Formats: sequence, structure tokens, C-alpha cells
Amino acid sequence: MPKVVLARPLVEAGMKVLAARKDIEVQVVEDVNPTSIRAALNGAEAIIFRPANYVFSYPELDAAPKLKVVCRVGVGYDSIDVPALTSRGVQMAVVGQANATTVAEHAIALMMGVGRKLVLFDRAMRDGTGYAVRFNELLLEYAGKTLVVVGFGRIGTRVVRRMQGWDMRIVVVDPLIDPARIRASGAEPMELDAALRIADIVTLHCPLGPETRGLINGQRLGLMKRSTILINTARGPIIDESALIRALKEKVIAGCGLDVTEIEPPEPSNELLRIPTALLSPHNAAQSPECVDRMNVAAAENALKGIAGRVSPDCLINPEVFAR
Repeated sequence: MPKVVLARPLVEAGMKVLAARKDIEVQVVEDVNPTSIRAALNGAEAIIFRPANYVFSYPELDAAPKLKVVCRVGVGYDSIDVPALTSRGVQMAVVGQANATTVAEHAIALMMGVGRKLVLFDRAMRDGTGYAVRFNELLLEYAGKTLVVVGFGRIGTRVVRRMQGWDMRIVVVDPLIDPARIRASGAEPMELDAALRIADIVTLHCPLGPETRGLINGQRLGLMKRSTILINTARGPIIDESALIRALKEKVIAGCGLDVTEIEPPEPSNELLRIPTALLSPHNAAQSPECVDRMNVAAAENALKGIAGRVSPDCLINPEVFAR
């Protein structure tokens, strides 16, 4: 009987998908650590990770000679050694389109929250100073401004689509996408540094990898206007966090909205927690009820499809595994 390991249980919708299959065994690991995971992988053909930060590589593969697929309840997989999986013939699966709409909406919410200084004014109203300071801070008017979307994948395309009616100039940075496709969406393709120089808002929607780690560094922050807002709902290390802190403190840029940080959760000493122009959320951009159900169902289905043969192309990260 095929065995599926769950690194923490799925939500009810996902568990129902697995429970409907009486021909599989499901083992839940509550305490996710290398010892418990490697022990559970004995005989497993699939594993589903809810935590995004478990480092999965050859030691896990050595413990799982029957493994066919590794699944994430999400779209990030930077802690998974995909080349190692491919070398052993193991598929890597994410949830495809399942969280794209909700994360795109959250990115836009952060744009609004930072640009309209909503947290600052909310706090001022609560401490009784709102009407005393209301004219001291100017708000961002979005019409006529330039939005730069870095990454034109599942989430970036949805951000572009939703921002079309805002009377903004929309620029897309993605060297892997045909410029004609970007133009067809109503946006302009542009190289990153040129785009940063004209941006009023920059929103990041690219995966974390060797090419994107530290993509937004001190030099590139310095290219931006002092009025620019930076949004990140992708992965924290895409931004050099120490450089961002300096840029915010020295007012090199106007503010940022972050759903992700370099270390999660951030250390109490992290200066971002005390910078009023930084709007932070706890890596929960995908946590609408609808999105949570979609992601968990997709992860369960990926495990079953991976055991049976092949994960759907929209979810498979390493299709080259079938070219071995």
C-alpha cells in the first residue's frame, strides 16, 4: 500500500482528499525535524510539507528509496534541493495557481497600506493625535504613477491584470518572458535597473534562487526615487534586508510593505519592527479560507498523482526528471 507522509496535517479539505483513498496509508508527523521526517520516510512514496523552511536533500532521499514526489502546500520550494530530487527521479510539486489570486490581492493591499499610511493614521487616531497630525503626512495618489512588477508568473500576471484600471503606467521586469506577451497584457517590458529609476511602486513576484537572492540591494535601492514604495510578498532574501533598513532610515525610499523577511519570524532586534514606514505581515498573504483549502487540496492531489505517475505540468517544478 503506497504511503504518504504529511509534515504536519493538512486542513480538513486536504485530509478529505486523502481519506477518500482507502488504498493508501497516511502518516502524520507533527514534530517536524530531521530525525522524525527521515524515520517517517521509510517506505514512503510521497511527502507533503506544510512548513516552508524544512531543508530537504540527500539525507532525506537516502532514507526514502521508494519516494516518487515531494509536495509543498504553497509555491515556494527554495529549501528543497531540486537537483538532488531530479538525480533520484523524484518529482517536485507546488500548488500551481492555487494561491496566486490571494497573494496578488495582498500585494495590492500592502501598496495601499503603505502609500496611504493607513497604519500610521490608525495609530494616531487611537492615541488621540490623528486630527493634530492629519495634514503633516502626504498620501500617495496612484493615478499617473508607475508600477514596476518584477516577475510575470502566476502572481505577477494577476497583479498586472488587477492594476489595469488604476490609470497607472505598468512596467514588467522578467527576462524569461517574451516581451510580446508582456505588451499583450497592457504592460511595458523593461530591464530591471531602468525600471527602478522610474518606479513609484516596485512589487516583487519572482522565485528565490541564485539569480534573485539579494536582487534588491543597496545599489538598486539607490536607483529608486525617494518617493518609491517597495513591496515583497515573494521571499525575504530577494531583498538585502540590511540595505533596506538603511534605505528606510535614511529616507532613500519612502517605505515598504513586506509579507516576508530574511529570517522568519524576524528576531525581536530586527530594526524593521521599529521603522514606521515599514508595513509588515507574518508571511500570511495566502491565508484566505478559499486559498487555504485550494492549496491543501492541490497538495494532496499532487501526492496522489505523483504516486500514480506524473504531477500535472502546472505544478511540476522539475519536468526534466522524466528525461532521465
